Amino acid sequence: MEDALMLSVSKDSPSEYVPEEIMKDLQWLHDEAEVRMLTDSVKWVNEIIVHLPESWLNDYEKTTGNTTTRHSTSFSCSTRFFRMGKSMLETRDFVRAAYYLQKVQNENSVYKFIYYWSRYLGCVRDQLEHDAESFDKKAHSSNPDPPILAKDLLSDMLNDKKDHSDLHDSFINYLLARVQILLGMTEAGYETLKNVVKEEPRLWPAWEEMVNVIPKYEFTNVSDLCFSTNSIPWIFTWFTSLYCKRFQLFREGITRAETLLKIFGDLPQLLSLIGACYNHALDHRESVKYFKQVNELDPYRLEHMHLYSDSLFCKGERVALTALTHSFFKSHKFAWETCCIVGNYYNMRQEHQQAIRFFQRAARLNPTVASIWVLIGHEFLELKNNAGACLSYRRATEVDPVDFRGWYSLGQMYDILKMTTYSLYYYQQAHKCSPQDSRILVALGVAYAHIGRSKDAQKCFATAFEYGDVEGNALWHLAKLFEKANQLAKAARVYEEYLTTYDGTRLEEYDENATHIIRFLAKYYCGTGDLAKATEYAQRCLQHEATCEEGRAVLREVNQKNSAILMDVEATPARMEPNCQSSPTAMNMSDTDMAVSDGEDVSFD
Repeated sequence: MEDALMLSVSKDSPSEYVPEEIMKDLQWLHDEAEVRMLTDSVKWVNEIIVHLPESWLNDYEKTTGNTTTRHSTSFSCSTRFFRMGKSMLETRDFVRAAYYLQKVQNENSVYKFIYYWSRYLGCVRDQLEHDAESFDKKAHSSNPDPPILAKDLLSDMLNDKKDHSDLHDSFINYLLARVQILLGMTEAGYETLKNVVKEEPRLWPAWEEMVNVIPKYEFTNVSDLCFSTNSIPWIFTWFTSLYCKRFQLFREGITRAETLLKIFGDLPQLLSLIGACYNHALDHRESVKYFKQVNELDPYRLEHMHLYSDSLFCKGERVALTALTHSFFKSHKFAWETCCIVGNYYNMRQEHQQAIRFFQRAARLNPTVASIWVLIGHEFLELKNNAGACLSYRRATEVDPVDFRGWYSLGQMYDILKMTTYSLYYYQQAHKCSPQDSRILVALGVAYAHIGRSKDAQKCFATAFEYGDVEGNALWHLAKLFEKANQLAKAARVYEEYLTTYDGTRLEEYDENATHIIRFLAKYYCGTGDLAKATEYAQRCLQHEATCEEGRAVLREVNQKNSAILMDVEATPARMEPNCQSSPTAMNMSDTDMAVSDGEDVSFD
C-alpha cells in the first residue's frame, strides 16, 4: 500500500497543477453543487476560492469573461413546484419538500436529484433523532434494524434507475451510494462511488465520501483507476491525504497536503488537515503551530478545532485553551466541536462530571465521531466507572472499526483491571488498525510478557523503537525483559542504548528509570571486570540520592580490585629478576621466565 502511495507521488508533478484548470474544476463543482443544494460542497469550494491568490482569479476572469447567468423568470407549473420544494429544503422541512418535488422529479436530472436529496436528508434526521432518544440507554445494539424510510428510498431509486436511466447522472449515483452506506451496505456503496469518480472525477463529494468506506488495502486499485482515466491530479492528491489520515499514515498524509500547500498557498482546510495529522501522531507542538495559523487566518473556523483543544490540553497550555474555549462557546455554543473543546477545558480543570456532560452533548449532536466516545470513556475511567467506560469504548469501535483508539482504550481498561487475556485481544485489534503505532506495540509487548511469551514481547519492543517510540519506554521494557531472564549482557547493551538515545534530552523525564540503569550498569561492569566503565557509572550514581550509597559501594569494590591489580604488578619484577646474569638469554631462562614475553603483564589474567 505504501508503495502505491509512493507511486502516486511520483506520477504527480508540479506541471500537472495548472491554475486555470483548477479554477475551471472549482467553478464547475460550485455551479453543479449549488443548483443541487449540496451546501457542504459549495462551502468547500468557496473556502478554497476566497483564499486563492488574486492572480489566479484575475487570469480566470480574463479567460472566461462574465459567465453569470440570469435566473429563469418562468412561472410554469414545474418551475413553481420546484421553487416551492427548494425553499422547503432550505428551511429543512424535508418531508414537505419531497411532497412538492415528487410532482416534477421526471423533468430533468437536477429536479430528480433534489427530490431524492430531500428524502435522504429526512432519513438522516430520522436516524439522528432515534440515536438521540436511545442515547441514555445502557445497552446499544451494534446492528440496529435499517430505517424503513431509507429502505424505501433505496428501493425507489433502484426501480427508478431502470425506468429513467437517462436522468440518473453521476450526482444521483453518488446519492445512491450514500443511501447504501446509510443502510450499512458499505461494500456496495464503495463500488458505486468508484464508478462515480471514474465517470466524473471532478465530483469531490464522492471522493470525500469514499475516504470513509474504502478498505485499507484497496488504495492500489483506486490509484490505478485514477491514473487510467482522466483523473484530476489535485483532487486525487487531496483524497490521498485524507486517506492517509484515516489509516494512520500521517507522514505520507502530511507530505501530500504540503504538496497542495505549495500550489494553493495557505488554505485553512489544508493547514487544518496537517494539524490533525500531527495531533493524531502525538506531535502536539507541530499540531498547535498549524492550528494557531488556521485560527489567525479564520478566527471563527470551527472544523478540527476540537483537535486543537486536544493538543493544547496535552501540552498543558491552560491559558490558550481557556481563550479558545471562551471564543467558540460565544460564537458556536451548540456545535459538537465546541462541546468537545469545553469538555477538554473541564478535563484540564479536573472537573470530570462537567467534562462528561459536554462530551455527551457532543455525542448527541454528532454520534458518528468515534473520538467523542473515546473521550467519554476516558472521563468515566477517571471516575472509576468501568462499566460506563467499557460501553463508551465499545461504541467507538462500532462507529469506526478502523479507528484504533477505541480498541486501544479497551485494552488499557482491561490492563487496569488485571485481565491480561482481554487486554491482549484488544491491543491486537488496535495493532491491525495501526501497525506502526509504537504505543500499541509497547502495550502488546507488556501483555505478551505478562503471559510468558517473551520472544513475542521482545519483537514488539524492538519494533516499537524502530518506529519512533513516541513514549520513550520501548528500550526500557526490552532491557527489563532481558534482565529478568538473566541475559545481563543483552540488558546492558539495551540500557546503554537507552542512555545514548535519551541522555541530555529526555533523561530527566525518566529519572527513576535512569537511576536504575546506571546502578545496574555500575554493578554489571564491576562484576565483568570493566573497571573503567564501572567507575564511570558509579560516579553517576553519586549524583542521585537514591543510588548514592550503592555508587560508593561499587567505587570501594573497584578500588579494592585496582589495589589487587597494582600489588600483582609490583610483585611481577621480583619474580622475573635473574640471580646471576644481568643479561639473561634463552638458554639460561627457566620455564616460568619463558612464559612471559616482553611488554606482557601477567596481572591482566
